[in-house]
Order: sequence, then C-alpha cells, then structure tokens
Amino acid sequence: MLRTTMIDEMGKVGDEETVSFCQSLFESRVKEGTAICAQIRGPVLQTVARHTTTVEQVEQLIDLFKTSPNDEERSQILVALGCCTTEQNVGRVLEFSLSDDIPRGLVIHPLRMLATNFKLGPQLWKFCTVSFFFFSLQLRQELYLG
Repeated sequence: MLRTTMIDEMGKVGDEETVSFCQSLFESRVKEGTAICAQIRGPVLQTVARHTTTVEQVEQLIDLFKTSPNDEERSQILVALGCCTTEQNVGRVLEFSLSDDIPRGLVIHPLRMLATNFKLGPQLWKFCTVSFFFFSLQLRQELYLG
C-alpha cells in the first residue's frame, strides 16, 4: 500500500526516478508482455500518461486497452488516459472516447480524470458541447436496448 501511494504521489509531482521507473515498467509491458503488479498498475499507468509528450505512448495505451483480457487493467488504462496533459494527447483521448472500442458505460473514466485538470477546461468543454448529441443518442440507445 505504501509503495502504491509513493509511486502515485511521486509520479504526480514529476519525480524523475519515479517517472523513469514507471516508463520502464510500461515499456516492458508493451514490448515484452511483462505484467505490471496489480497493486501498482494504476499509479504506474497514470504516471506514464501524465508525463508523456508523444502521441505514440498514448497510442500504446490505447492498443493495450484494446488487447488486454484483464478488465481491471482496461479500467485502469482508461483512468490513466484521462491523466494526459498535452493538448494533442488530450485530443487523441477525446477522439478515442467516441469510438466503439470503449463500452459506453466506461467512457466516464477518462472524461472524469480530464475534468480535474483546469487547464484543459476549454478543450473539454468544446468537446462535450460538440459531442453532446452523440452521447445523448448513445444514452437513449442504452436505455431502450439495455
């Protein structure tokens, strides 16, 4: 529990050793299929997403979401995607959130995390207003079909 909290908090403040550690675990997961310990997986993925400046790592997270058979890991990836901070990465996450790859009930995970970043307010607001029709249509379909 302490290890999880330390990785989470040190990752949030951008501690270089922690970020590097998380990046190496993520790279091992992507390239070699090495599992990340379930206790620290969430903070590791969030740290990676929070400190990436390239769309490549966001795409790797999205690919991992699509291929992972583990529902818990998939949920943690969605939360991590919501930790992205650059405008380009956030744009990709928002675009992905409209895709059919995410079950409608899980779209809230990245959006909830993005909403906590005040710098992203205008970008998120624009996305929500433009996508309102899409979400309301999806909700109606779920209510009628579900």
